[in-house]
Amino acid sequence: MRPDLPKPLTAALPARLLIALAGACAPLASAVAADAAAVPAPASSPSDAGTTTAPPAAAAAPAAAVPYTVPSVATPPAGIVGEPLPAAPASAPGASPSPAPVTPAPAAPVWTPPTASIGPVRVTYWGIHAYDITLWKRASFDLAHYEQHDLILQLAFARDFLSADLARRASAKMADLARWGSATREQWRQTLASLIPDIKRGDILSIEHRADQGVQLRLNNRPLGSINDPAFARAYLGLWLSSDPADGALRRAVMRPPAS
Repeated sequence: MRPDLPKPLTAALPARLLIALAGACAPLASAVAADAAAVPAPASSPSDAGTTTAPPAAAAAPAAAVPYTVPSVATPPAGIVGEPLPAAPASAPGASPSPAPVTPAPAAPVWTPPTASIGPVRVTYWGIHAYDITLWKRASFDLAHYEQHDLILQLAFARDFLSADLARRASAKMADLARWGSATREQWRQTLASLIPDIKRGDILSIEHRADQGVQLRLNNRPLGSINDPAFARAYLGLWLSSDPADGALRRAVMRPPAS
């Protein structure tokens, strides 16, 4: 025998209860229908041809697109490399005038060495030929004021000398002539030793003096250096030209009357 199938739920409920349920669900159904109407209908496809769909509400038109423009490269400011500098603005009325262009100082006159000579005079020590010395001077040369004149002393060496020996002997006699203290004597000994190298036979040492200035030393016409001190120059030249020289041969030759 076949079992009884269950009856629908609505068949088992009383009629009054069904009516009450229908009334309660009516507002919910109305809200769902309103929400569905607000959703825009999808665009129709070819398969939907023949199906009538209500057109959606018209939306606001989008703003027109602005075309993209490549930004231009900015011009560099004046003064940047590659840009010409602007002309200087004219001075405003009442403004201070621009400074006048600086005029360069005139070039110093070229020094002309003296051309009159006395010598060469042979200098010996204990009978040994040491060097020959020549004085180059101007016609106005005055032996009593030798430090005030342009002159050149030229020593042609006949034997070798050590730099240290030359500096020691010269600075000792210079200190006596100028009445220097031991500190100054040592200072000039070091200066001479640093300027004058060891001397070889045949070398020519030139001592160039400009009036009331220092001395410039040359060895075989190669500059050794300058000592820009008039007091040093007077004492150094005094080794040969002062009234109490280290060697008087040159001074005697200068004082000798010219041959008739």
